[in-house]
Amino acid sequence: MRKKNKATVKKGCRGSIHTNLDVDAILDCNPHADDCIPDNDVFYKMKKNVLKRQAAEEMKTAPQIYHEEAS
Repeated sequence: MRKKNKATVKKGCRGSIHTNLDVDAILDCNPHADDCIPDNDVFYKMKKNVLKRQAAEEMKTAPQIYHEEAS
């Protein structure tokens, strides 16, 4: 069984938010998260993991995929 990567963010929130780093789309949005301050480090890691997965599937490096998406 594959272990799921999770990050817990407790920056400016009333409760804790669990983020599944294997998911690259928002499936559900809860109103309690409206007062939370986004943690840029978590968003960076999520984008980096997406690029790593895409690089593993294709014969390109992560920077090449990033430059293609950015242009």
